[in-house]
Amino acid sequence: MVMGLGIYTQLAIAGAIYYIAHHIIVKSALFLFAGAAQKVTGTTDLKKMGGLLKTHPYLAWMFFICAISLAGIPPLSGFFSKFPIILAGFQEGGYVIAGVALAVGLLTLFSMIKIFMYAFWGEQKHTEEQAQFRVGKLLLPIVPLVALTIVLGFAAEPVFQYSLQVAEQILDPSIYIESVLKE
Repeated sequence: MVMGLGIYTQLAIAGAIYYIAHHIIVKSALFLFAGAAQKVTGTTDLKKMGGLLKTHPYLAWMFFICAISLAGIPPLSGFFSKFPIILAGFQEGGYVIAGVALAVGLLTLFSMIKIFMYAFWGEQKHTEEQAQFRVGKLLLPIVPLVALTIVLGFAAEPVFQYSLQVAEQILDPSIYIESVLKE
């Protein structure tokens, strides 16, 4: 988001606007996933979790979707929010900052896969009683967020066109000035 504002072109700002929407949705879902995993396993220690994929597959796969979206993997919203910012960085000659952004995306992917491996993959470390815990009510607020990251990925064109219009208005302060000073 800051990179988009720093580059300060229409493409970069539009990407930052898209990224804000994506980030709100995905980070909210990931926080809810953390709470759901803690509720099932009784711990927040990733090394004491494990096997949630076997006992709670919906929880696991929806987490995975949000995790790869956060990392910027296509066709999810994370890709379509990061791509214009990085493209604008390259277009403006900011190769170092664009390279850093790509590296951070790779590190994000690595950390999300690591979390998935610890909490969801591997042998079951929670009790059979915990394995029977129903997560349906916990998933109610998460499902729309997961759906939104998918929809924002597959409907990227109209959302990004709207972001471009907003960015154009941000870059042209005369629109605001005229509307405020209108007699």
